[in-house]
Amino acid sequence: MTELKNITDNIPVSRKYDARADRDSCIEAMLAGYESAVNKLSENSSFSVDRFKSTQQAIVLDILSSYLNGTESYILEAPTGVGKSIIGLVIEMSLQNYHGYKTLQP
Repeated sequence: MTELKNITDNIPVSRKYDARADRDSCIEAMLAGYESAVNKLSENSSFSVDRFKSTQQAIVLDILSSYLNGTESYILEAPTGVGKSIIGLVIEMSLQNYHGYKTLQP
């Protein structure tokens, strides 16, 4: 999680949608959800953590940081094979964990 914390050091957080006390607790909660999602997916043998980190992680973190800043909608346009479905699933699982909802099984 330290690697991800370094990536998020410059993310400002809007308090518009979050009652948490400070920026760091918002980011920590989101990263915990993200880590939980990636860990659950890594239990599936068809999920490649290395491919995820090399191609999809930056997109997921960009979308999650936009969410923390109050963005309500995000459009991801990418060619076939990029992994839009996995990106969407990780985001869904991260947000469910962040908001305290029961996470769906992949």
